[in-house]
Amino acid sequence: MAWYNFWKKEEPAKPKLKICCACPETKRVRDECVTLHGPEAKECQDLIEAHKACLRAEGFNRTLSNRTAMSGRLTKAQRDKVAAVVSVTGASAKAAGECLAATGWALDAAVDRYYATGGGGVDRAAIRRAFDGYADEDSPDMMLADGVSRFCDDLGVDPEDPVLLALSWHFDAATMCEFSRREFEEGMAALRCDGVPALRAALPRLRAELDSRPTFARIYNHAFLFAREKGQKILQQDVAVALWRLLLTPERWRYIDDWCAFLAERHNRAISRDTWQQLLEFIQAVKPDLADYDDAGAWPYLVDEFVEWMRENRADALAQAAAG
Repeated sequence: MAWYNFWKKEEPAKPKLKICCACPETKRVRDECVTLHGPEAKECQDLIEAHKACLRAEGFNRTLSNRTAMSGRLTKAQRDKVAAVVSVTGASAKAAGECLAATGWALDAAVDRYYATGGGGVDRAAIRRAFDGYADEDSPDMMLADGVSRFCDDLGVDPEDPVLLALSWHFDAATMCEFSRREFEEGMAALRCDGVPALRAALPRLRAELDSRPTFARIYNHAFLFAREKGQKILQQDVAVALWRLLLTPERWRYIDDWCAFLAERHNRAISRDTWQQLLEFIQAVKPDLADYDDAGAWPYLVDEFVEWMRENRADALAQAAAG
């Protein structure tokens, strides 16, 4: 292929360690995050960059350190193609690998894709076309309830599937049951998906994010914000309960049914953001038998009342939790 050439450069001083043996601590935490969430996950980016910085400090050059994020998953032939695309385009190894993967590892096509997509691995024009297929006729920059329903059908997910809450967090959606063009296009680009088939393939990764404690907390807190009615600072209790049942399954919190029964019996009012956020902190911080709950702590009054209600009405469940 005449459009690229490799040129000789001065050989840098060789690192004292082999790259596989360098920076074991940063490599371990990076690999754990990438294995669980995928290399594009927001919570992995700082870990990946920290490992690259450590490798550079050990004497590995910048290009080599960029390639390490993929080195454990690519064959030598694939790594050589990544290096070729980097040489021709000046792309990062990450972008080069994405373009190659998207074009079946064809060098010519990967380079063409890099330039056609504005120097990245996602086809922005394809994302715009995908949105157009669900846009409202009267508001072409909005995907409203009907469009979201068709979008879910094409994704193959139920509208009440919690994975849509993870997706809405990635889209930074402002309002439930609708996506603006900007939210959709920016969110799809951030996920490196240029259409519904690519997004469908990414669903397992999004589901895995619900099992990551820090990411789940972000998704959970965002759900409150986008589920509110426009202009409101509180969340209606029926909407809050529906979201809690989606997010806080019995496997995640054994007392979700008790919490909902308590609200129906004692509350029946809107839920504040403080209560929403601190309930998750309560679930994560307090033992299942509630024995270490601090009645004088700074918990919302609704959580205080729930603990009292549980001790009065569910003593058997608390005793069972204490017994393990």
